Amino acid sequence: MEAARTLTHGSLVVALEPDGIARTSAHAAELGTALKGVNHGLLLPVITPLIHHVVPGLLDAVEQATCHKLGDGKVQRARSDPCEPGTEQLIGELAAEGDPVLGVNTGQAERPGARLLFHLAAPAAPIPQHL
Repeated sequence: MEAARTLTHGSLVVALEPDGIARTSAHAAELGTALKGVNHGLLLPVITPLIHHVVPGLLDAVEQATCHKLGDGKVQRARSDPCEPGTEQLIGELAAEGDPVLGVNTGQAERPGARLLFHLAAPAAPIPQHL
């Protein structure tokens, strides 16, 4: 985060996608602390092969640690519910023109870069499925 901070005088937006239920649970405080210095943090659902296994409150500890470092209102969660705004829309709301957006994930997630760029270029247009 420190290196990314040097890229801008504006806001730094970080989308964090934790990997694994056990790792996220064990390292929640460290994950939250790692976001120190960002202006906006977006917590994405935890990547897990256990599709039908939901651990209530898994991101609570990460969110609490992040709020402790960043302050209230600086972190929010993306929901995986189809009725909720997508990651691209949430980032589009957080980032102003010229703000760097850093995606922190394991590479297992759908590649959001092209989708985000499409959304930022045409916020009202539906994002094509092939992106």
